[in-house]
Amino acid sequence: MPRMNVKRNIFAYNATISACEKGGQWQQAVNFFEAMWTEHIVPDIVSYNTIISAYCKGGQWQQALTFFETMPEAVEVDLISYNTVINACAKAAEWQQALSLFAAISQNDFTPDVISYNATMSAFEKGGQLYQAWSMFHAMAQADVQPNTISHNAFISACEKSSAWQNAMSVFDAMPTSRLRRDVITFNAAISANEKGGQWQRAVALFQEMPQQKIQRDTVTYNATISACQKGSEWHRAVNLFERMPEQSVPRDTISYNATISACDGQWESALRLFHALLEDAVEPNVLSFSATISACEKAGRWQQALFFLFQAMPSASIQVNVVSGNAAISACEKASQWGQAIELLKSLSRIKVVMDAISYNATISACEKSGRWQQALRLFYDMQKDDIQRSIISFNATISACEKQGEWELALELFEFILSSKVADADIFSYTSAISACEKGGQWQQALNFFVRMTLAKLQPQLVSYNATISACGRSAQWQRVMNLFQRMYRAVLVPDSITRNAVISSCEKSGQWNLRKLLQTCQMP
Repeated sequence: MPRMNVKRNIFAYNATISACEKGGQWQQAVNFFEAMWTEHIVPDIVSYNTIISAYCKGGQWQQALTFFETMPEAVEVDLISYNTVINACAKAAEWQQALSLFAAISQNDFTPDVISYNATMSAFEKGGQLYQAWSMFHAMAQADVQPNTISHNAFISACEKSSAWQNAMSVFDAMPTSRLRRDVITFNAAISANEKGGQWQRAVALFQEMPQQKIQRDTVTYNATISACQKGSEWHRAVNLFERMPEQSVPRDTISYNATISACDGQWESALRLFHALLEDAVEPNVLSFSATISACEKAGRWQQALFFLFQAMPSASIQVNVVSGNAAISACEKASQWGQAIELLKSLSRIKVVMDAISYNATISACEKSGRWQQALRLFYDMQKDDIQRSIISFNATISACEKQGEWELALELFEFILSSKVADADIFSYTSAISACEKGGQWQQALNFFVRMTLAKLQPQLVSYNATISACGRSAQWQRVMNLFQRMYRAVLVPDSITRNAVISSCEKSGQWNLRKLLQTCQMP
């Protein structure tokens, strides 16, 4: 049978390029495009638009833009060309470039259609530009362009990324009025918006509504809802959702495991079981998987397990330790009062080039404070300044408390006075209470009373421990009138005295030779 010599034409090439584009084979599409010239076939606008789309699907937004900008003058650019290249920019979150191209549509005598608006809005959404997305969404009505489901999805996603859950739900709720069908993307974006806004009940309600709307839940749906439950401290509900995924034939990915492990806050055994299940399911763990597991161990004070994951499990999985996982391990040591381990861990992480932050130092200082190691706490506090790490009120509070608890009241007051004079941080209830306790240990009752008054003037509500420290300071100096004034003030503040309060009041009155002790005990009777 003679071989047929069929000459390829532009239609054959365009069809082949389109097939490559649909299959995500952008390099192959470009090869066929270049082959057209060798056969003296001049590409038309369809050829160019398809190549731009192929670049877009391949994540090659710069090539798409360059290809668009270098199109020959003989080829008349159309609205599809603009829409396709805007979409390429949107996928790369290049919202400024997308906006510039959108403006060029009208400048070149084209009228933007719903695809133009949607692609530009998607660029704003991925770039976290809520206001621009909002403006574009409302500009559609002014341009007599009817927003469709994709338009609403892009706007809701923009709200989600900006934690504007109320705006997201306003648009979501209005969709049925416009006779627009909400799809899985709509629900996923709305659930995620509520998750980021801390509205776990709303997220769960949306999740439950999906079957009623005959919308199939996917992995993203479950992940967002699990994350919402995690933020709402609903760990039982999060685990339940996670366990239902295989029953519903919904595949679990790394995010599913990470979110559920994070939900097991303090439930270290559950977190470990989930981590091992992740490995058994051949799901690739990432640094967040390890950090979440270490954090669960940290909340439960299981410092040995935390260190195992940090220094053995992570390197075995070829995953680089970062500051988040390191901080979680330091916090585990802090909660277990393992001050030596915390300091050694801080040094070890610095040696392997992990850039430590204020959280790292604060947790280590706190570990020293809990163990009565005020010298080490003070050294770390000054190391922060040396290492150019911004000290927060937490840094000051932990160091002041470390000094105060070990009787170094002058140092504690010096640090507290530095906060007040330099305004490097805003003193809080813990700062004042530690300073008052330092005054009590140093017999400085006037200063203690002064700090107590300054605390109330700073609109800070004194707590029971604040009253106890001030009463003790005044009581030690037999200032029984001031003690009783503070005691009465406690009742007006609806604070219930404890044994420390009662003992301090009785001691003050004994030193001053005041009150009948039996009557006083009845007055101070604990519930």
